[in-house]
Amino acid sequence: MRRRKALAGPVHETVGHLWRRWLGHGVLDEFSRIEKIKGQRAANVLSAAGQRRRAAGPALAGCCPPGE
Repeated sequence: MRRRKALAGPVHETVGHLWRRWLGHGVLDEFSRIEKIKGQRAANVLSAAGQRRRAAGPALAGCCPPGE
């Protein structure tokens, strides 16, 4: 979804689109930005970002219900 189209469309559609992209297309691992997490450069220390994101989805959906 391009910027102008996203800004012109309904907010809930834009947020939904961004959410789906975040779940499936993560180039950046959010944990890589936290310097206090040790072992980030070593192999097999952290779970894959996609795995963590799929687990975060239901947790966030429970505390952030639609319409609230």
